[in-house]
Amino acid sequence: MSAGCGNESRLVIQRPDEVRERDDYEAALWAGLQAQRRQIPCRFLYDERGAHLFEEITHLDAYYPTRAEQEILDDRAAEIVAACPGGLNLIELGSGSSRKTEVLIEALLREREELLFVPLDVTEEMLRLAGDALVDQHPGLRVHAFAGEYEAGLEWVTAHVGTPRLYLWLGSSIGNFDRAQAGAFLRRMREGMSSGDSLLLGVDLRKDKATLELAYDDPEGVTRDFIENLLVRANRECGTDFDLSQWRMRSRYREQAGHIEIHLESLRAQTVRFAGHGAVRFGEGELIHVEDSFKYSPDELAGLASAAELRILELWTDEAGRFASCLLRV
Repeated sequence: MSAGCGNESRLVIQRPDEVRERDDYEAALWAGLQAQRRQIPCRFLYDERGAHLFEEITHLDAYYPTRAEQEILDDRAAEIVAACPGGLNLIELGSGSSRKTEVLIEALLREREELLFVPLDVTEEMLRLAGDALVDQHPGLRVHAFAGEYEAGLEWVTAHVGTPRLYLWLGSSIGNFDRAQAGAFLRRMREGMSSGDSLLLGVDLRKDKATLELAYDDPEGVTRDFIENLLVRANRECGTDFDLSQWRMRSRYREQAGHIEIHLESLRAQTVRFAGHGAVRFGEGELIHVEDSFKYSPDELAGLASAAELRILELWTDEAGRFASCLLRV
């Protein structure tokens, strides 16, 4: 185990007293509903129910990104490991079930007897379930998970996890940031990385509108449940009285800008009461912005890496050219 991670247990869930949830859903929800462009930040999608719904989405036929990225990792795991320094520690942002990550864990454990894996996720239950499964399957693996937001987790990693490190940011999660925000976040990551550290970045590539819109509005309705869970959570945690029957998800691809836009649409003029704050009036057809998912071309990826002062060592795609895994180095 790396310096600073001195607990001998093979599974540790880190949520120290000094680390607090940086975002308060009630305050963010009230501010977002008062904004000129009404919005609910997408980071609040991942409560316990939301995390399980998203895991279900990744198994849907229409949702190609998980399968495409898994194909790359299955085919290229040995190359990825060979391109990185020996003796590294493995860090994953937004780890979820770590299902895709396991192929890299196995490749690393073929080269050595022990490995430290540090998954970062907001959902403690998911970290525990995934961590238990991983340590059961891999005797040489130690898991020191961090339950919290990305930035707090990365600060903790910089202070406590030794180098060299291989960071994983899979699933095209970078697409939830607009292009300027994505560049800024990568620069902040870069500041915490040391010489020899690497980042494996999963990025969804630009493609035809029909494929993208089906992936983000599946016929089974799981994505709709996932998005509408924000309102379920608001009613449960914040004392709102959203009537879910009067809202629907709207998803569309803006081809020129290269991103999916997801909103909640009010189906009639209505008033939503918000305990302790007041009321919010919505017109028929009025939208609440929930999420964007930006797609990249290879040239856009190169510009993103350059702006963050990271070098592209390798860029792999699946056979159909739908998804890219990009290995970046300080």
